[in-house]
Amino acid sequence: MALFKIYSKVKPIFVVRFPKAFPVEEIDNAYNRLVRSLTGYHVLVYRDKSIKEVKFECFNCEFNEIEFNELKEQVLKSINNDITG
Repeated sequence: MALFKIYSKVKPIFVVRFPKAFPVEEIDNAYNRLVRSLTGYHVLVYRDKSIKEVKFECFNCEFNEIEFNELKEQVLKSINNDITG
């Protein structure tokens, strides 16, 4: 019973992969903003030289595809605001 209680409190993991073209400063800014705004998630952000656009993944998540797409759009909008100033 105690083991179930531990695992029931596990936060989902939200992963954002940035293409190599993104400057490190922008990735750091995005990470810091995501950590502050997605308090119900563990956030992992990294550069991936094998992709050309920002990619998202979520593990241990309990929402449907529409909710995930809305979350992705919010994050992309936030990232684009950082880039355009």
